Amino acid sequence: MGTIKTELEPVARSNPFGEQQPSRAVRRLSSFSEGFLITGDMVLVSLTAIFVLRLRFPVPLHYLALNEVRAMFHLSAHFAMVVLFAVFVVMFGSARKLYRNAPTMSAVAEAVAVFESCSASAFVLAGFIYLAGATISRLALGLTLVLATLVLIAWRTARRMVIESEVSNGLRSRMVLIVGAGKLGKALESYFNLNRQLGYCVSGFVDCDKLEAQTSASANKTVLGNLEDIQKIIRRHFIDEIFITVPENRELVKWIAGEARVDGIDVRVIPDLYDGLGWGAPIEYIGMFPTMSLHQAYVPALALTVKRIVDVFGAALGLLLLSPLMLATAIVIKLESPGPVFYPSERIGRKGRRFTCYKFRTMVENAEALKESLMHLNQRTGILFKVKSDPRVTRVGTWLRRYSIDELPQLWNVVKGDMSLVGPRPPVPGEYGQYELGHLKRLQVLPGITGLWQVEARQDPSFESYISLDAEYVDHWSMWLDLKILLRTALVVLAGTGQ
Repeated sequence: MGTIKTELEPVARSNPFGEQQPSRAVRRLSSFSEGFLITGDMVLVSLTAIFVLRLRFPVPLHYLALNEVRAMFHLSAHFAMVVLFAVFVVMFGSARKLYRNAPTMSAVAEAVAVFESCSASAFVLAGFIYLAGATISRLALGLTLVLATLVLIAWRTARRMVIESEVSNGLRSRMVLIVGAGKLGKALESYFNLNRQLGYCVSGFVDCDKLEAQTSASANKTVLGNLEDIQKIIRRHFIDEIFITVPENRELVKWIAGEARVDGIDVRVIPDLYDGLGWGAPIEYIGMFPTMSLHQAYVPALALTVKRIVDVFGAALGLLLLSPLMLATAIVIKLESPGPVFYPSERIGRKGRRFTCYKFRTMVENAEALKESLMHLNQRTGILFKVKSDPRVTRVGTWLRRYSIDELPQLWNVVKGDMSLVGPRPPVPGEYGQYELGHLKRLQVLPGITGLWQVEARQDPSFESYISLDAEYVDHWSMWLDLKILLRTALVVLAGTGQ
């Protein structure tokens, strides 16, 4: 395995009070997730309770708004019950770790925890009502308990299904590399495969001399290489997190942590203290597996959520407002030349995921077959291909490309989650197959309809410029940068500089 450097600074320092302190990034991400679940539960419980009150004490439809408020004022005790019940549900849910450990719970365990939290809340509330001498409808309380329990279980189940679906489609998954393919490594992989809601997707295992016996017993598992190649494996397979299942080899663990730190990769160990390397590191349970976080990269969870919301609403609004233009474009394409209206193209997206990218057809129907005969006219450098005044482009296609109208169907790709409004352009498989390791950075994020290269160097034929600008975008991404790119894209499109 070569020389292993062991003189590394600990990633987490010991706490004089003996408490384990998670990093600020972990605390921010965890608090955001907990806050989302708590807010969701409180809102749903409150709406359910109000719905039950309206059923139990209906307000005539002919009442004016003021009269309705007056009528509801007489139910003030019941509305106090609504607030208290929602607060109790969150309190008992916190005690059952419904908000901190929800992702690692099974669906049945989560449903049982919800039922117990709602039941305990109703019991305590009933006692509070009795002691306060308030007059509360027992039917309303009972219905609220039943419906709130069903609603909370339903929304958490729906959330789990959405997460599992996104993970299965590669949209929300964290690519995992397991060091050690013995019983523990295989058990961890099996657990991840059975619990897709955790968001982990195992890319494979790494081998070393001391693991030879273990990996030979795991011939049916994917061994991606030796430890000497770990940085290449990390980049080639877009690894987000490394799980080390050979805790007895302390020098190996420290060396891997150092290599992973260079690439900003999260590292978890199952587990040991490793001569102080793990002092103060938070111990978290993923199912039945205790792990220590030796390094966690900062994830701007809130900003990424905002970006996705902007993408979905922006793309949906664009499809709605531009539908007349898109319909007219489809008609013109169909009238001018034989062939389909849309050109579906297989592209490579985030972390090497393949998807179908849609564009309006701008070329003759057999354009791909003619490409080889035009290679000598290629005006791009490196592995890109672009021909000015391409004879395969139709007359309508030339106009569509000039104003980037051919790209409009990709708004649907944005809604689906394959693409973003802003990001590096998605390469075709042939281009992707020629990438070197350094080029793969541009695939760390969702590809976009427009990007930094399109507004900075659209006419630059240099492949190096293309890659460097995309890498700059990945390294310095922010919502403000996306906004500036979108504004500049509008000016570029109006100038008609497309080809």
